[in-house]
Amino acid sequence: MLRGVLENLFTFDGRLGHEIVFVYEGELVDKSLYALDQFQAQENGQPFMAIWLDLKELGTGALELVPEGLLPLVQGGTGEEYRPSSQTSPRAAAPSGV
Repeated sequence: MLRGVLENLFTFDGRLGHEIVFVYEGELVDKSLYALDQFQAQENGQPFMAIWLDLKELGTGALELVPEGLLPLVQGGTGEEYRPSSQTSPRAAAPSGV
């Protein structure tokens, strides 16, 4: 299910960037990954270690979730935390080192 669409203008490595972000609700096929603190993932063919973050931590300002406007969509657009049916706690995956 489409949760929302965001337009993002940003600077990365000194270069201006522009992206349209389509945010979809989803869940992992391998449900065992929800129980892990970290797991090996891949983006554009590049492997990285992903970690789970508590959504409550993302709303405190201690960590920055980008693009701006993403957190309310992940939380359900109403301020309520989104919980996939296969998860017991509200968490989001992120590359380690954030």
